[in-house]
Amino acid sequence: MTRFNLSYNEGIQELPAGVFGEVSFEELFIYRTSISSVHPHAILPSKDRLWDLQMGYGVLKSFPWDILPEFKKIIRISLYNNVFNAWQLLQSESLEIIILSRNNISYLEPGFHLPSLRVLDVGLTVNTKLNLSRNKIEELTEEVFLPMFDVLSQGNGSIDLRENPIRCDCSMAWIVHNPSFLASVLGECTNGTDLQDLDPTLFEEFCNHTDLHLQPNSTEWAQNPCPDSVDIFPCTCNHEESTNATVVDCSNVSSIDKVSNIFNKEVWPSTELTRFNLSYNEGIQELPAGVFGEVSFEELFIYRTSINSVHPHAILPLKDRLLDLQVGYGVLESFPWDTLPEFKKIFRISLHNNVLNAWPLLQSLTVNTKLILSRNKIEELTEEVFLPMFEVLSQGNGSIDLR
Repeated sequence: MTRFNLSYNEGIQELPAGVFGEVSFEELFIYRTSISSVHPHAILPSKDRLWDLQMGYGVLKSFPWDILPEFKKIIRISLYNNVFNAWQLLQSESLEIIILSRNNISYLEPGFHLPSLRVLDVGLTVNTKLNLSRNKIEELTEEVFLPMFDVLSQGNGSIDLRENPIRCDCSMAWIVHNPSFLASVLGECTNGTDLQDLDPTLFEEFCNHTDLHLQPNSTEWAQNPCPDSVDIFPCTCNHEESTNATVVDCSNVSSIDKVSNIFNKEVWPSTELTRFNLSYNEGIQELPAGVFGEVSFEELFIYRTSINSVHPHAILPLKDRLLDLQVGYGVLESFPWDTLPEFKKIFRISLHNNVLNAWPLLQSLTVNTKLILSRNKIEELTEEVFLPMFEVLSQGNGSIDLR
């Protein structure tokens, strides 16, 4: 199945082992319930499919963090506004978004390993003392830690990163050059140097002179599909050699013009990338024509933005490669449905939780296409529109979610 919903329910206090039997889901959405615990074997049947788990506004006291390595596709866990106070053994290769704000989080037990993490929201205040010591944090990426230091540096808050294998290279120059940020962190480099003893002058001289600006015909350029990080800031581009996946994230960009300039004016060593991410962004209202230039993606993941329209020629350059398109929890009013026959490989279109109220006749479905249009404003299932689609989908594993 695609999604399990449970909301405004005070009669259920737990998710016990085997509650779903052999049924698995891609998404779990549990909201305003009395559930205080989740048994590992309640959700393990979904380990090969689950990508989004949300349990908010509840009384959750514990969560089976130790089974996360089993979930190979999990992207987001949101346990917003519950009552637990610690994480345990957080390990996941795929997890990108963790939302734990409005709990009582103050300590993370050893075992922290989240190489794909890009959003960490634990609801910090200016005086929060966050203990992340004795874990496996190697790099203090600006994308993950800057929002936390922005808050903590305004008060007496701090992050304890002692006994982590932190690489004190140019990737953390942004902290060293900001005295208020540096004062908010405790820890040491892999060579034993205390973070507080790092010399900003050395970072300025060394990092400015060793930054590589490779030419397009160089061997190193050909091996790395990402431009120089400075050229595309505040977007980021990360390439994972083991999976050959390249992810571009523009969540911190303030305007669509900046996104367009990054893709159209900068030189991209490769124009065939894996995934584009844009989340928690209120500054962008549309995806205009040509926004990605000649760059194409296999996946588009757009979540909690102010985008209300998508121009056909924003996504048409992706027509030969796009597999998965997700624009969720937004204000999308229209979508270029008439372009879909051009997309030969797409298998999922998820426009969950927007304000769409109409749906034209689609001609490009395959028997396994998954369409997710739940929580929109579609009122009528006309035979003219839906019968041809159901006739195709019923021949395979395709589905339409209109909840």
